[in-house]
Amino acid sequence: MPTAQSVMLAIHCKKADTVDLKTPLLTYIRATYSDREADDAADDLERIQALRAEVALAQSGSQPSARDTLMKYYRCLCAIETRFPISKEKGHAQVVFSWFDAFRPTRRASQPNIHFEKAAVLFNSGALASQAALGSDRTSAEGLTAACKLFQEASGTFQLLREAESAKTDTPRPLDTGAECAGLLEKLMLTQAQECVYHKAVIDKKSPNVLARLAKQAALMYEEVERLFAAPALAGYFDKSWVQHVSLKASIYQVEELIQASRQQRADDKVNNEIAVLKEAFARLQSTRRIAKAISTEMADSVNRTQELVQQLLARAEKDNNSIYLMKVPSFPELPPTPGALLVKAAPPPAPALDAAAEHLFTGLVPEASARALSKYSEQVDSLLRGQLERLAGATDTARLRLREWELPDTLQAMDARTSAALPEALQRELAEIEGIG
Repeated sequence: MPTAQSVMLAIHCKKADTVDLKTPLLTYIRATYSDREADDAADDLERIQALRAEVALAQSGSQPSARDTLMKYYRCLCAIETRFPISKEKGHAQVVFSWFDAFRPTRRASQPNIHFEKAAVLFNSGALASQAALGSDRTSAEGLTAACKLFQEASGTFQLLREAESAKTDTPRPLDTGAECAGLLEKLMLTQAQECVYHKAVIDKKSPNVLARLAKQAALMYEEVERLFAAPALAGYFDKSWVQHVSLKASIYQVEELIQASRQQRADDKVNNEIAVLKEAFARLQSTRRIAKAISTEMADSVNRTQELVQQLLARAEKDNNSIYLMKVPSFPELPPTPGALLVKAAPPPAPALDAAAEHLFTGLVPEASARALSKYSEQVDSLLRGQLERLAGATDTARLRLREWELPDTLQAMDARTSAALPEALQRELAEIEGIG
């Protein structure tokens, strides 16, 4: 039976509409380069077109190679981006990419923008990672470790989407690939990775203090995700059940933190503090029960079982205190707060997975950016040479004028001749004195 702690979320993939990449790009190559180069690129474009068809079918995380296919296609898109300008502008390749919204499947967006295609591919790669994580056996330590790794990879992929592609798509931007939604999914996946760390620590029988800190961090992260759901850009966009789920998780991990903190207090022989913590846990459970009841009977039953546990622990602590310890019970705010312990981080795809050079595409074509840069460089070199030659010519003319003013080089030639007719009498006497000195 699912419990409030065991249920997690996975992302549905965006569905792709068909698109013809090959024909517009071949047309562009013929117009910009030549027929021969178009023929040379035809096989590469055929491969990319077939790969795009595979991407459109990659909708389930149960397909082991689906994410590899997506990243291979992403690298191909990076190679296309450097060589072919894609837009509605005259002279550019006229390719229009179309995708359906992941959270509103009836909405379709189309853009003549390769960054929109790249954003959709990254979105689906992150979604597949989340699906694979959800499919892991999260009742074992090994399964939780695998799920945690996959959730971190999903988080890193949504981070890459947010940082590299979201802002480059055309406006109006689809919400699911927008920066706000990508940021929310990035945080949600990372939060579920932290949750896996907590559950593995429970299986590994870590100390109550460690468990309390891990649960506290999970609660804080779910609270942050809950705030992101309420952001103006996303308000009302997600299904209500998603918001309820995150709210329940934030509440349940607040209670988990308190239960573990109470066990640490008992281990430290501080039964009075244990009572204060458990009373706070019981009070917070009332809010948790209301949230769970609105979701499902199963969730409500799960929270009720947690409440029964808290009542049992509280009754035992109060009995021990009344009969043995007789200690004054402080109010909960008087106790030091439990610090969180973050043990996860986003794991974006490694650089080799994004390197377009690995695909060896369009080797006979100079990348468009390189061609533009080379043309600009050539113009700059020509301009610099013209400027330097003009400066040199001007300096030469100035030198000739100065030499004439100084009666050079005629005077020097006359000195070499050493004739009385060539040199003024005064200069001839000075020269004789210098020669006399040696």
